[in-house]
Amino acid sequence: MNSLWIRLACILPGLALMGWVLMDGPMIGSGIGFGLFEKLIFAFGVLTALAGLLPLRFTANYLAFFVMTVLMLVVAEIVLQSTVRGRYFSSNEFDERVLFKMRPGAERKFTHLPANGGKTVSYRVNSDGYVGPELLPVGERTRVVVFGDSFTHAEFSAYEDRFTTRLRGELSERLGREVEVINAGVAGYGPDQILRRMQTELDMLRPDLVIVNIFTGNDFGDLLRNRLYRLDETGRLVENDYRLSPEQERQIALNRHELILLRVLKDAWRRLSPSGPDHFKTFDPADWIERAMAQHLREYEEFVVRGDNIVGEFSVDPYTVDIAVDPDLPSSRYKLRMMAAVLDAMKAEADRAGVPLFITAIPHPMDLLDGDHASGRIDKIAYPDYRPTRLTDALTGIAAETGLPHLNLYAPFKASDPEALYLKGGDDHWNAAGQALAAKLVAIAVTGAGLLGE
Repeated sequence: MNSLWIRLACILPGLALMGWVLMDGPMIGSGIGFGLFEKLIFAFGVLTALAGLLPLRFTANYLAFFVMTVLMLVVAEIVLQSTVRGRYFSSNEFDERVLFKMRPGAERKFTHLPANGGKTVSYRVNSDGYVGPELLPVGERTRVVVFGDSFTHAEFSAYEDRFTTRLRGELSERLGREVEVINAGVAGYGPDQILRRMQTELDMLRPDLVIVNIFTGNDFGDLLRNRLYRLDETGRLVENDYRLSPEQERQIALNRHELILLRVLKDAWRRLSPSGPDHFKTFDPADWIERAMAQHLREYEEFVVRGDNIVGEFSVDPYTVDIAVDPDLPSSRYKLRMMAAVLDAMKAEADRAGVPLFITAIPHPMDLLDGDHASGRIDKIAYPDYRPTRLTDALTGIAAETGLPHLNLYAPFKASDPEALYLKGGDDHWNAAGQALAAKLVAIAVTGAGLLGE
C-alpha cells in the first residue's frame, strides 16, 4: 500500500505539472503557446510522472528530490516577491477608462544604463495612486497637480531630482508660502489619458492650478495609438469604443499573476544570451526613425482609414516623425486636429472645475540637436522639410489658439547645452539638470502670469 502511495505521489504531481503548462496560464509564460520555460516545466512534469513507474527504490529517491526542489522553489518565490518584485513587475494595473493607471501602494525600481551611471532608483505609489508622499488635506496648502507622461512620472530620478519636487521648491520660494505639488505623471500616458484623468480627479483633488506637461516627441502619436477618442465627421472629439488585443490582455494577466521566479530566470537568460540585455548596442538611430515613420503611417491607416478599434500596444510610442517632416501628411493633419480637440476639452474641464490650466511643451533631444541624437537621427536628404521646432511650435500654437497659458521649453533648452539636459545611451528623457531647469522656467512663467495669486 505504501508503495502505491509513493508512486502516486510522483505520478499525480507530474501529471498536474503537465496539465498546468497545457492550460497556458499567465503564471508560467510570457506569451501564448510553448516557450522555453514552459517546455522545461512540461519536461519536469513528464520526468516526475515517469519516475513513478521506476523500481520503488528509485521512485522513493526521486520523490525526495522532487519535494525538496518544490520547497526550495516556493521559498525562493516568497523571498523574491518580498525583495525584488519592484524591479521586475510594472507598478501599473489595467483601467478600463484610461487603459492603465498606477496601483496604490506599488513599489518599483529603475536601473540606469551604464552610460547614465548604472544607479538604481526606487519610488512608491501612495494610497491615492500618485508617485510620492501621501496627499495633504485639501486646503492645507496651495495645491498644484502636474499631469504628464514619463517625463513627469520620472521613475528614472531620485525623489529630490524630479520635476515636481523641484517645482515645489521653486514655487514655494517665489510665493513665500509652502506649496504642495502632486505628481500625477504616468509613464506611457498621452494627452487623451490625461484628459480622462482630469475628468475624474479634479473634483477630488481640488487644486489651485493644473499643469499638463506634454512631451512633443511622442504625445501626438498617443492620440491615435490609444484609441480612446476619434474625430467624428464634423471634427468633434468623441469617445471611442476600443478593444484590447489578445497580446495586451495577456500582458495584463502576466503583470498580475506571473511567478517572479520565472521573470528573474528569463532576465538572467537574456543577459547571458549573445545579444545581451542592452538593446542600444545594436541600435541604429536612423533606422529607428524609418521604423517610426512606418508605424505612424500604419496606425493612421488602421485607426482612421479602416476604423480598427483594437489597441495593440501601450508602450511603443516612437518620435512623431510624420508631423516633424511633413505636417501636410494625412496622419499629421489628423493628429494636429486631435491635439487641438483634446486641449480644448482639457480647457473646458478646467473651466468647469474653476481651476487655471497651464501647458508645458517639452522638446525631444533630437530636435534640440538639429535632428541628430543617440535616440534618433533624421536623414535630411530623405526629409528636406524637417524642422526641429515644428513639434513644440505646433503644440504651443494650438495652446495659444485654445486660450491656454503655456511655455515652450525649446528655446531656453536650446540655449542651455541641451546634451547636458538629457540622459545618454539612447535614452531621450531629461536628466536631473533638465528637470531642474524646466521647473525653474515653469515656476517663473506660472507666477509671472499670476496663476497662483500674489
